[in-house]
Amino acid sequence: MALEILGIASDIAGGKLGSAKGVALLCEYMRVKNLAVLRDRNYLFLDSDKIPLADKNDCAKHIALLYDFFKDNVAQRAQAIIHENKFPFIISGDHSSALAVVQGIQNALPNDTIGVVWIDAHADIHTPLSTFSGNLHGMPLAALIGHKAANKNKIAQSQLESWEKLMNISKVSIKPQNVVYCGIRSLEKAEQDVIDSHNMCVLDIESLQNNRAYCLEQMKTCLSQSTKIYVSVDIDVLDCNEFQSTGCNEANGLYMRELTSLIKDITETFQHKIVAFELSEFNPTLGTTKEQDKVMLFIFLHEVTNFLTSNVVSHW
Repeated sequence: MALEILGIASDIAGGKLGSAKGVALLCEYMRVKNLAVLRDRNYLFLDSDKIPLADKNDCAKHIALLYDFFKDNVAQRAQAIIHENKFPFIISGDHSSALAVVQGIQNALPNDTIGVVWIDAHADIHTPLSTFSGNLHGMPLAALIGHKAANKNKIAQSQLESWEKLMNISKVSIKPQNVVYCGIRSLEKAEQDVIDSHNMCVLDIESLQNNRAYCLEQMKTCLSQSTKIYVSVDIDVLDCNEFQSTGCNEANGLYMRELTSLIKDITETFQHKIVAFELSEFNPTLGTTKEQDKVMLFIFLHEVTNFLTSNVVSHW
């Protein structure tokens, strides 16, 4: 068993371009430092320079294009890595691609119940019918749980059909009760309503910082029915006073030492269940980007690959 990098250099579902360059940078670093294997076929690229800008009022920007990319490339490669008995270490540009990776893994493991640990400043559980931005990186969990509730927006029938297809790359939806949120602190009412209606598990920043034992027990309870667990980190979970190289950074978040400690605890607690790890939304092209952000991420990659190798991969 080895760590296999799945690089998804796509950023058109985010609010700001540039995170695809973050994928290139981090993947190359991991390859050079021998932290994980990077094969050409597992580096997926969607060239934003060749894609016309979406209308700012579009509630489902690039949805048909992204569906094709997710179904024909991302989900299939994720599925193949699992079939090859490798552990997918995903570096993604924007967080929308998680909807395809998780469904690809589900297709590879049809008899497993997949749980999700979503470490993020944002809930990412909008739909095209509720979104304010139209950016699909705010919608992956809604697609994964098959959320369809009508809200305020009117969209074209073709876009509704694309949304339906995005939710059905796998025939099996993730159960809302098998999702654990860590660190979300910026969300709209439509998202809060979905979370409340399903009584989804939310672990706030204060609890993660000051009562980790409680948080881990809550995770164990929530994920008790999950036979496999997908761990996804949007780097904007970090406090913007420490880390700024991401498109939607927020205050009052975790600090890197706390995030690193959280990942260590999760890998030790769920070592027999973790099936993939994702790091998303690093954007090195922003005016706020600092060199120290990149250095912090390099150190983080070393730490996480060590945790995964020691606690997860060695037990497969």
